[in-house]
Amino acid sequence: MNLNFINKLRKCNGESLAETLVATLIAAMSMMVLAGALVTSAGANKAADDISSFAVKGTSVSGQVTFSNASSSKNYSVSVYSKEQESGKETRKVYYYEGDIH
Repeated sequence: MNLNFINKLRKCNGESLAETLVATLIAAMSMMVLAGALVTSAGANKAADDISSFAVKGTSVSGQVTFSNASSSKNYSVSVYSKEQESGKETRKVYYYEGDIH
């Protein structure tokens, strides 16, 4: 009986400590990637919400647009508006801009 117990201890079945640590490291890195994806998704949802609130309220958004090339750059003020337009049976949002672009 005692000899059977010693033979069981000598067998190398199961996982080693190194394999367990590597598996834990892989799981931890996967969770970090998932957390980063959640933060990025939250930022994208906020941006989409800002855009959709603009579309629903029909308000305007103003900003600066910069066009540049190797030799010069120009800034322009632009305002973007939204309004509903009916076309046959459907109503859709139309976006247009106004600015000092010449």
